[in-house]
Amino acid sequence: MKIILLSTVLLLSITLSAQKRYYFTGNDMTVDSVLFLDENPATVAIEVRCALQSVKEESGRGRSWWGIAWNYRSSSDYDYVVLRPFNTDFGAIDDRRVMAVEYGSMTDGDFRVYSEEVMTSGINMAKGFNSLLLEWGNGVMRVFAGSKELHKVMELGVSLPESRECRIVSSSAVDIASVVLECGEDKVKNLTTDYEMEVVMKRLELSVDPMEGIWCYLDRETDDSRARLGGQYKVIILGNGNGYDILYYGGARVNESEWKPLMLKGALSPTPFQRNYNLVWHDSMMERMDEELHATLSEEGILSFEFPIYRSRLRFFRMTEPNP
Repeated sequence: MKIILLSTVLLLSITLSAQKRYYFTGNDMTVDSVLFLDENPATVAIEVRCALQSVKEESGRGRSWWGIAWNYRSSSDYDYVVLRPFNTDFGAIDDRRVMAVEYGSMTDGDFRVYSEEVMTSGINMAKGFNSLLLEWGNGVMRVFAGSKELHKVMELGVSLPESRECRIVSSSAVDIASVVLECGEDKVKNLTTDYEMEVVMKRLELSVDPMEGIWCYLDRETDDSRARLGGQYKVIILGNGNGYDILYYGGARVNESEWKPLMLKGALSPTPFQRNYNLVWHDSMMERMDEELHATLSEEGILSFEFPIYRSRLRFFRMTEPNP
């Protein structure tokens, strides 16, 4: 069973669940197929495995190529990384077949090459299948290529794709074995709200709603084999018209640097039962939890967040003054 923290989960689980991954086979894709990225991703990775159906040996720059295009505006206007086989010295005794890995842009139908690396091994130089992987994140693009295993070819200061549309591009017919698209969520951006601290504090000063206020960590009951505590939180609970928003105020220990005041920590929605609420909670790695969660407010004013699947509970008390 996956161990969760009421404010975080195991890092391995987070790494996997933070990504949205899409798989396609050759039966699903053609050169004309469009790959759509998720909205506002934090990271993007595209891996394509292809083979050119026809490759001729020739002098000069290879005229056969295939690759990945992004910021695709038209068939003559896009950014790209392509694999381009060519001969080092066609017709000579010491001629060799090698593979250029080329980054550039197609502008008005013309190639504009920004960076190029040549692979002499680890990749099929003719008709065999090769894999090409592009990874974007933190202002960097990493390029990997290879036939049986991927080799890092280049790392460049290239920002994330500006548009959602990506494609496979080629000079001629290709066989497509598989395509994998992976987009990492920008979880910080997703949980950032429009609330302003001065406005929120003013609302709390005037509120007569017993649920609204600053709530501070009191204690916990947790099954350490299923859940662990990652912080002693202060949260702000504020009505939103349909229930309540739970806003982070402080106290994080795990992933502390990512959490900022007034980010969305969770939500409460009413049930048919007085002082009982459905609960949505975002753990410290900003993963959403909503399976069988609920909250109750006792007659004594203790607010309990219940995580029954994980045999765990967090309890909070309401500050009598709106400012800590």
